[in-house]
Amino acid sequence: MPKPHFMKPRLFMPTRRLKGDLGFTLIELIVTLTVLVITLSLAAPSFSAFLANNQLASAKSEFASTLALARSEAARSGNMVFIQAAPGGASGNEFGPGWDLYADVDGNGVLDGADTLLRHHEALPRTVRLGGSASIRFNASGSLAPAAPLTYSACRNDGSPAGFSIVIEPAGTSFVRAVTTC
Repeated sequence: MPKPHFMKPRLFMPTRRLKGDLGFTLIELIVTLTVLVITLSLAAPSFSAFLANNQLASAKSEFASTLALARSEAARSGNMVFIQAAPGGASGNEFGPGWDLYADVDGNGVLDGADTLLRHHEALPRTVRLGGSASIRFNASGSLAPAAPLTYSACRNDGSPAGFSIVIEPAGTSFVRAVTTC
């Protein structure tokens, strides 16, 4: 009769990983998450500044694009064209709530219900302010009416001194330049 073979109980786990035993230990997971949290906490401030700068540049470009469209539409149609800030803008942020572009189809020189809405722009992000005269008019030749230069400022709301100045000349042309005095 053969002797019974008894296996010795194992009291410890093997230290080397077996083939196919892939995964992380709890210690590895905690270390990885700690490094990730530290990296993200260091990157977050620069990412939010990057995002605010992009939102500012976008708002500036959209406003400049609206100016160019208004001027060309006035000259093309032979009608007066208005850019009107949406109601509710604070002083220095008149265009923050957005703006509308209208064609004066009835020719009375006044923005009223008979005029045609050409484009509507939604409110700007809270990180951006866009200020200046709340109403801009281009006459049928594409010039400003009245013929006086207008200056607008696009700045970040967080106190950053960097921003943009948008100047509309009496002839209706506009130019944008970076400023450090927001």
